[in-house]
Amino acid sequence: MSLHIPSPGELPAAKPDFDADKYLKGRRSLGVGLIVVGAINAVFLTIGYVNSWHLMAILDETDKIIEIGALALNVLFLAALLACGIWNIVARRGTSIAPLIIALVLSALTLTFAVINSVDALMSTGRMPAVAAILINVALLIQSIRLLRMKPVVTTPGPVRESVHPFYTP
Repeated sequence: MSLHIPSPGELPAAKPDFDADKYLKGRRSLGVGLIVVGAINAVFLTIGYVNSWHLMAILDETDKIIEIGALALNVLFLAALLACGIWNIVARRGTSIAPLIIALVLSALTLTFAVINSVDALMSTGRMPAVAAILINVALLIQSIRLLRMKPVVTTPGPVRESVHPFYTP
């Protein structure tokens, strides 16, 4: 018995199944979702720090430095969420995947932090307050993976003039 190996002419031609409208809407919804998640987290971070800022007076210097460092990291993370959301909205017509990869990383980090915060709240208070946040972050993660799996059709321009190469024949 011999194994038949098909030649390239026998293989079916790949058809692009890229839908530009779905891609544009998906990138816009991912950007808006990241902005919304960043804004909601900023509101809750502000409320949390405003309600507990008076407790900074009872901390010693090392604990104050740690608390201010944690606040700075939270603000940087929220700024990254907002910037990535804006970047995905602005770059939705392009074919660059860098905003999508950054969105995937940030949404995975946000989901991880939401799960950690939910487990912490469940263990300390007995309540599970962030179920909606976890679901939104899962949706953003799925959306970024779905958009990364889409293959945008990149049009390559032909030669500008026929004399680019001496052996060029159209």
